[in-house]
Amino acid sequence: MEEREVAIDDEPQASLAFDDAADYYDETKSLPPDALAATVDLLTAEFDASSRVLDIGIGTGMLAMQLVERGVLVDGVDLSVPMLRRATAKASRRRVGLTVADATQLPFRDRAFDGAFMRHVLHLVPDWRQVLSEAVRVVRPGGKLVISITDYTGLYREIQARFLLEAGGLPLAVGLRPDDPGSLRSVMRGLGARVRPLPVVRGRRTLTVDEFLAHIEAGRYSWTWQAADECRQEAARKLRAWLVQRFGNLARPVEPTFAVEWWAFDLPDRPVRPRP
Repeated sequence: MEEREVAIDDEPQASLAFDDAADYYDETKSLPPDALAATVDLLTAEFDASSRVLDIGIGTGMLAMQLVERGVLVDGVDLSVPMLRRATAKASRRRVGLTVADATQLPFRDRAFDGAFMRHVLHLVPDWRQVLSEAVRVVRPGGKLVISITDYTGLYREIQARFLLEAGGLPLAVGLRPDDPGSLRSVMRGLGARVRPLPVVRGRRTLTVDEFLAHIEAGRYSWTWQAADECRQEAARKLRAWLVQRFGNLARPVEPTFAVEWWAFDLPDRPVRPRP
């Protein structure tokens, strides 16, 4: 496969808050090696080495660079230039194309890709349905989308919900709720896709409750960004007191094991007019 230059088109939109997250994104969103390998296996089972695939919300390229090593031809888009700079540093001489772009207005022609995938994207976009429509537009008929919206489960979700309550009843997401795969499936069916659940990716984490709280206090999660600094710190203080009362020692893992759901959406051989 011929080598492609690594390039960033800096032109379009002004970047949003994820500019500030570039330095710590991999720390908070990375997967343990075994879960990362299982995720890459899952994606490469859907996209073979002859596929041209779009990573929507590529971020720092955690998954894309692994897929490229498997021979998949990957292009990536993200709204944040600093995140893409990180991806470029990882890319080195790998075959990958990077573009600054809004996922609701993809700068590609119709049917340009064999498939697309996204992880941790739709909860960040108020018009998340438009993201899916754009993804369907740029993927050829008969292609596929592979999507994960899983966020937290178990104690992770409980701590998250408690913080949002203490911070004044903040919403879980500005876009698609990560605990609402039913809405994702419904919209994709309306776009003509056939829905397939993929094998669940399981793994183990060592992140402790205390470390999770430190990330919350520092505002390292997108669901904390709607709280002003003072509000976030006060909510985190109340959250810490609640957890100390509940558990005592906060050095315990938040959730020793986790499970991530992925969904495949097979597009019809002919374009389908979206349902009103």
